[in-house]
Amino acid sequence: MISLMRRFLLIVIIISTQFSLCYAQTNPKKNYSFLNLNMNYIQFYQRGEIDKFVEKWNNTDKDKLVIVHFGDSHVQSDVLTSEYRKILQGKLGNGGRGMLFPYSTADTYSSIDYKSTHTGDWIFAKSFIQPPKLPLGNTGMASATIDSTASFTLSFKNLPDSINTRLRIYCKIHPQSYNLTVFIDSTAIPLIISELKKDSLPYLEIEIPAIKSSISCAINKTDSNQNFFEIYGLELVNPNNSGVVVHGVGVGASRYQSVLHQKLLNVQLPCLNPDLVVLDFGTNDYLYKDIILKSLEGEVCRIIDSVRKWVPDAAILMTSTMDMSRKGRNRKSGVAFSELMHKIAKEKNCLMYDWFWIAGGRKVMTDWVNAEIGQKDKIHLTWKGYRLKGNLLADAFTKTIDSLNLIPNLDSLVFSRDSLIALEKVIVYDPADGFWHDIKSGESLGVIAQKYNVTVSELMEWNDLLNTKIIAGKQLWIYRKKSNNK
Repeated sequence: MISLMRRFLLIVIIISTQFSLCYAQTNPKKNYSFLNLNMNYIQFYQRGEIDKFVEKWNNTDKDKLVIVHFGDSHVQSDVLTSEYRKILQGKLGNGGRGMLFPYSTADTYSSIDYKSTHTGDWIFAKSFIQPPKLPLGNTGMASATIDSTASFTLSFKNLPDSINTRLRIYCKIHPQSYNLTVFIDSTAIPLIISELKKDSLPYLEIEIPAIKSSISCAINKTDSNQNFFEIYGLELVNPNNSGVVVHGVGVGASRYQSVLHQKLLNVQLPCLNPDLVVLDFGTNDYLYKDIILKSLEGEVCRIIDSVRKWVPDAAILMTSTMDMSRKGRNRKSGVAFSELMHKIAKEKNCLMYDWFWIAGGRKVMTDWVNAEIGQKDKIHLTWKGYRLKGNLLADAFTKTIDSLNLIPNLDSLVFSRDSLIALEKVIVYDPADGFWHDIKSGESLGVIAQKYNVTVSELMEWNDLLNTKIIAGKQLWIYRKKSNNK
């Protein structure tokens, strides 16, 4: 009898070949040979974590499948999430557009699908600015105004499907809140916030006509006691219980610990009723110093524990970052970050999408830039690049679930990375095996390097130093190296 793993590998070859042929047809001028398409699967250490997601995937004709994709600047523009939203909805049905936000009120860029404009004076908070001035929920942003003439408008570039006729407005329910008038194009819908009870749902929900151009919200002061309005986001969905919803909720510059400052997630996230929560951070956790702090593992585990408490039926998908550079220096911690996410996924029973290796491994960003799918900053992707990643993620979902439907008793799916790490000839640093050194007067990098049996070059790399000049009273990060090379 063919073993489960051999059977799976045969299916991998068949499905990957089919995808490669399809991909070559849709991209005849592009040959992204640096991608590891054979690894483009959702990995899991224990089957139980993915079973409920597979069941929902197979039954979207009568039970809506909801994905909430948290992340940083790679997610905020919604290019990545809109791409795989479009693909999955084309395959499984349109369950709704998902979360929206009036980004201009928070002085930041909008989603690819719509433009945000506003009138009046607003203050705002974002999850990476700590402590936040306002409480934060699903979107990781919030805006507030005391201007009784303020408003905001979302003007759509790509109109939502006409079946998206239910709108939720997540805002602060308080007797002193201004009321709202919602305009769907020219149709006005008045909303009363000030008369709602504090223990009511954290949103207002209304049925709306099909959107032809825009959604606008105008402040409506109806009582002298009303003196503010505070918003955390909007949700546009199909009221039918079918299809797929992908909520892209990214905040540029955010990192893992940012999620811990979204204090309203405990009441807002369950309202989305997610089947899968994607935690897509990491870039800003090690980009600047090329160091994975010891505290990161604990922060990630706290987030996982919180998500499990708030939405116990949702699967959690961890991701790794892809190769990147800063100030011309390649970030070496991508391998270690991938290993850390695998460690957490295994111990906390999460799913894993190892984008670092799928995208091509270390020093591959140059290839992405040359192929015009990576930006010259070697951190971000172009819109083509994010669409490619969204396409690959949709394909990973599809191939993984097709494989599990064909092999229902496959207990785990994890690709070995030892040969990849050895081929890259990199040293994997243990994030728990590092510490800060306080620079003392008279110390040089050479003296400090000798003290800890490391090199000056390593100290410069770990601390992103452009020269050997250091200042007493500052700190240097020191790693004790552990090699994964065989």
